[in-house]
Amino acid sequence: MDFHNPKIFAVLTLAVACCAFHYLLSSDDSRADPAEYNAVLGSWTDAKGEPGNSLTFALVEAPAPKNYFGLTLYEGRARFVRNFGADDVAATWNYGSHRPVEINITFRDRGSIARIKVLDHDHLLFRLVEIPPYPPQSPDFFDSHETLHLVRTAE
Repeated sequence: MDFHNPKIFAVLTLAVACCAFHYLLSSDDSRADPAEYNAVLGSWTDAKGEPGNSLTFALVEAPAPKNYFGLTLYEGRARFVRNFGADDVAATWNYGSHRPVEINITFRDRGSIARIKVLDHDHLLFRLVEIPPYPPQSPDFFDSHETLHLVRTAE
């Protein structure tokens, strides 16, 4: 088979793309509920934390390096007030995984991963871990004194 022939190359490329598309549609991640991985957006307080504590997660429109028609970019922004030993800390974040829900958080001096367990619309379990080492996925991951029990304070 002559792979340098443009027609054969195009057919093979299309076949690989179709297989990849089928794989993505049939995987568990494709059936993830968007409400579950967007649940972190908004303002929260740690029910067991210091008075006046808050965590805020938002998506802010960011400028694109080039003007592509129909493309809008968003940057995750976070603010932690009276949490993790600091009075007021700003950070950026992005999605890391859908199963389980994880976000990558970048502070000024370090990177971390937050694993999130959605209990309902107004309640989350939130555990921030440093990288490395990264703890293995286990059913008792949230059974830790480091887990925050977040309650929504605003949309």
